[in-house]
Amino acid sequence: MSVDALTLAEATRIVREATRDKSYQATPLGEEVAAYLRSKRKRLTEISADRYERTLAKLAYHFADLEPKDFEPPVGTERVEEFMEHHWGGKKPATYNQPLSIVSDFFKWQVRRGRLHGDPTLPIEPARKRDVEREVFSADERRAIIASADELRDRVALRLLMDYGLRKGSLQKIRFKHFDHVRRRLTVFSKGGKVRRLPIPDSAFWVDLERLILDSGAEGHHYLLQRVRGNQSRQGPIPDQPMGKHGLHL
Repeated sequence: MSVDALTLAEATRIVREATRDKSYQATPLGEEVAAYLRSKRKRLTEISADRYERTLAKLAYHFADLEPKDFEPPVGTERVEEFMEHHWGGKKPATYNQPLSIVSDFFKWQVRRGRLHGDPTLPIEPARKRDVEREVFSADERRAIIASADELRDRVALRLLMDYGLRKGSLQKIRFKHFDHVRRRLTVFSKGGKVRRLPIPDSAFWVDLERLILDSGAEGHHYLLQRVRGNQSRQGPIPDQPMGKHGLHL
């Protein structure tokens, strides 16, 4: 079956399985991908490393019969453009630009290692992001949103989002031990493995947080937002597991 004949679901399944069992490394490009990922191991988080590998596994399979030398520009540039268009051509700019940056870093690494003379991704421009009009919530809207939450736990989480600008990914990682009640600050684990200390001077926030801890019997290793059992016969929180991404989005 040719690549063009594969459905999107079939192609996705093949790449997923190839990434899991490392079979993509049997291709000439796959060997280089494996060496590249080893060199990046100390710089990438686990999530980022998985994203890099899935993207480059697609590259290795798309050009299963080619070697790094076959990507010398200008022909190599045309090949990378073909690859990007095939997989992400109709996607949003951010969805297109992320794999492009990964592929670009891979080929820059090839140049630094002397496997290529020129970087084939250099002439490829990232997709242009369109400006989006954004409006902030008014003070009344903010109060109404927080008040609409029935659970104290949800109101605490909403205040972290709306008053202190936490991202949902950082909110998902918060455990009760990350709150410093003496210094009134929160240790935040951000994207890319970054850690920062967020001051929270509002006394009312700490009153609500302490009430939540007492009412729920929370322990230090428990998550602020917890996974809920999906079994209809026995629903309830699992405090030592974080809420899933879909639940957090809702």
